[in-house]
Amino acid sequence: MFLGLLKRASRIVEQRALPAGCLALPSPAGEPDTEVLIYSTEAKATIWSANSMACVKTASVAIGNGGVLQLALVQDWANAADAEGKFRPVLLGACKEQLLGIFQLPLDGDPFKSVSVVAHAGQIVAVAASAPHNGHTMLFSCGGSDFTVLQWRVNHEAVQRSFRKGPPGVESILSRIPGKSLGKFYRTAKEFFYYSQLRSQGERTTRSRRLGGTVPVRELPNLLCAMGEAPTQLDLHNLLSECRGTHGIMHRQVTAATSKGGVETPPKPGNITFERFLELYLNQRISRPFQYSDVLDAFKQLSKGKDGGEISPDTLTKLLTTMRTEFMLGQRLHAHLAPQVLTGSPSLSLLCSRGNVSGDFFARRVLQMEPTTALPGSHN
Repeated sequence: MFLGLLKRASRIVEQRALPAGCLALPSPAGEPDTEVLIYSTEAKATIWSANSMACVKTASVAIGNGGVLQLALVQDWANAADAEGKFRPVLLGACKEQLLGIFQLPLDGDPFKSVSVVAHAGQIVAVAASAPHNGHTMLFSCGGSDFTVLQWRVNHEAVQRSFRKGPPGVESILSRIPGKSLGKFYRTAKEFFYYSQLRSQGERTTRSRRLGGTVPVRELPNLLCAMGEAPTQLDLHNLLSECRGTHGIMHRQVTAATSKGGVETPPKPGNITFERFLELYLNQRISRPFQYSDVLDAFKQLSKGKDGGEISPDTLTKLLTTMRTEFMLGQRLHAHLAPQVLTGSPSLSLLCSRGNVSGDFFARRVLQMEPTTALPGSHN
């Protein structure tokens, strides 16, 4: 008798956003592992090893400003005359508003390895793709308010040519930061990187130093915080897993091909270069700042749909201090909420003595946030 699927293990994969879908990526013959791509509403994709359940890659899959609606995998089989008939898989993506896009695999967050087209005047509600045939794929997109279903013919050879037009390697990374290598952002990041090198070798020493061009992986959390990011414990765990691991099946294939050509020498294990740090930063940074509305949504989730989205002060304190992947020690929580300079009350319980805590109350009184007014004609 069939009793259903048995759960082998579980893992939290997202904290900032909501997972929007997942895909199993293709593996070469003889590869014992399978990789699963999970994409979120915040236009981020994480790739996980099905065997070890470790994160092997985090990359941006942004197309437009509306967030990712759906991704679909298409295996583009090469011609028989090509090298052993290998496939070149690509990702087809749909933005929530107007745009359809195609991403090259393996994902690395490089916007030059993606192409997009305006498909609908407004909302897109669904996409579907056929299997490739003779180098082409038929793609169907369904609009929302326009009540249309459009059919698209994707020429994979033309898409691959577009991917090859982008700047290579470091040039692509520099083109994605303000001012490139001559801007203030680059200089600031370089200074923090140099300081991390000094910090990793000990700040209080008179010995001569040999900095080299790398920093230990353990310095990454400090570097990200110095650059203005606030990664969660889950983000940092995934980041360190990516840097210390093998970067996934597809990335191993690309690295092996690169090393055979003698193009570059990879850094020592456990260390990263400045360019690699910039790439990690571009993929890890949040797509939009944390807002008042996000606090309200979080309280709705925590209150499990109760009217008003309110929870008790004791429940809130327990959640902040006991969450499995993201928690605050009691001393840290007291240090953040106790000062009257911040909240006007010596404790969270006294601050919320009127009863349960709502998202609006917590955002205004504790986080000092105010709702923002949307501009005329803008979309959330």
